[in-house]
Amino acid sequence: MDNSDTKTSPVIIETHPSYKNLFGMIERRMDRSGHWVTDFTKIKAGSLLRANGGFLVVNALDVLIEPEVWPALKRTLLNQKIEPETYDPFPMFSTSALKPEPIECNVKVIMIGDPFLYQLLYFRDQDFEKIFKVKADFDTVTENNAQTIYQYSCFIKKICERENLLPFDQSGIAGVIEYAVRLSGRKNKLSTHFNNLVDLLREADYWAKRDHQDIIQKKQVNRAIIEKIERLNLIESKIQEMIEQGTLMIDTEGSVVGQVNGLSVYDLGEYSFGKPTRITAKTAIGRAGIINIEREADLSGKTHNKGVLILSGYLRSNSRSYQES
Repeated sequence: MDNSDTKTSPVIIETHPSYKNLFGMIERRMDRSGHWVTDFTKIKAGSLLRANGGFLVVNALDVLIEPEVWPALKRTLLNQKIEPETYDPFPMFSTSALKPEPIECNVKVIMIGDPFLYQLLYFRDQDFEKIFKVKADFDTVTENNAQTIYQYSCFIKKICERENLLPFDQSGIAGVIEYAVRLSGRKNKLSTHFNNLVDLLREADYWAKRDHQDIIQKKQVNRAIIEKIERLNLIESKIQEMIEQGTLMIDTEGSVVGQVNGLSVYDLGEYSFGKPTRITAKTAIGRAGIINIEREADLSGKTHNKGVLILSGYLRSNSRSYQES
């Protein structure tokens, strides 16, 4: 592999970072007598050599789950040398082959992964910090302004042209942007989860074609959103049904001493929703303090326990009975 005539730095995106695809291999063939034979013409370059002098982009999780790839990649980047060899999953049964000289390798590897995977490697792998010194975080939201809305419109047009979707009119683009605002959770932000947005564009295109429309309007976008919610809100509908039947008791009228209605948020990944929850409290003679029944029964989580402890601290600092005890 020779990149000497390349005018710009090569950028290789390896979607399948197996050992053979990354480091290359020495191919072999069986002759008539049943022996494995090879020669220098059977040496095949991998993605690291093709990206020599440039950049190699890989998915971090794919690299970690492929056998023998992560240790070999660390050795290559630390020593800046590639040693082409025959890939043998079972070394004890391997046959002898060529042993080429190591090849100098000057490549920048870009690994893409989630924050959890980065923290896991940073604290568990002592070589990770030495090799990967630059970290770049990508925000999941962006500013909601005229420039960003224009860029969103260009993005929608690009996806429509690439995937042969129907064009969006002004109301359709507005519907997509409203959905992006809803995904971000703040009115002054737009979501950058483009996978969800592209799925919305595809589904809106389906409903527009089903309605025999030439353009995609806001009503098709809204229908795509509603249809997606109906596919994901089974648990929400069951909880709502239990509230209507009285299985889950929620009072919406009047006032009761020691009882308030709270809101619990359920996050199911693609879909999240709020559920009303009754919160009750009773007082009795005994040792001062708040007894968290959910915590005592091991039914609460860390967030709930923290909230109760914060409330206990507030009452302790403001209640006279706490101070006297």
